[in-house]
Amino acid sequence: MATLYCEDEEYISAFTIKARSFQEVDLVKEVQQWQHIELTLTSGDRALSFASDFDPEKRLSMDDVLARHTTDANQLAKDATAGMSATPHKTNKDLAEAVLDIQTVANAYVLCRKPQDEINHLTRQLKDLIDGKKNRVLFEPAEPSFELALEVSAGSYRVECFIDAGNVETGIYRWDALGVRFFTDQKRIANFIEELENEFKL
Repeated sequence: MATLYCEDEEYISAFTIKARSFQEVDLVKEVQQWQHIELTLTSGDRALSFASDFDPEKRLSMDDVLARHTTDANQLAKDATAGMSATPHKTNKDLAEAVLDIQTVANAYVLCRKPQDEINHLTRQLKDLIDGKKNRVLFEPAEPSFELALEVSAGSYRVECFIDAGNVETGIYRWDALGVRFFTDQKRIANFIEELENEFKL
């Protein structure tokens, strides 16, 4: 796991991210790889965790998918239910499974790893922050489940992290969220970067 701790050593606040299962979504034009994650907010003795894992036995039904408004999913669903195949190599079963995979990702705590690696993107931004190349980092995954913001503040770093559970649990983008905020330092951010790179090593 990777944890970003506050600089206050008496009353500990922290944000933790832990790698869980991988999930591939085989679309017509590309293969996407997503990683399910567990997020934990800590404030003193209190901790709240949010997580999802890929379980192929718990996929949504085709009717559920068709009721959603995800463009790619709807098009694939129409192709699959109409008995069409988008490419000679894709069967109706393949298309249906891709649709269900898309919806599983849209309703989960996940980070994209391929074709774009969101962990790489986050660690690069954090390195630029502690190297003085930027004053602020704002990170939110492509499938929004949390938002992490760090900003230089009077020689320290202000951290705010909000978990967007409503996005995950309803499938609708919502702004309301539960969060934690604290101050940290360069050493703790550097440790967090190192832990992220080890935890999410491909």
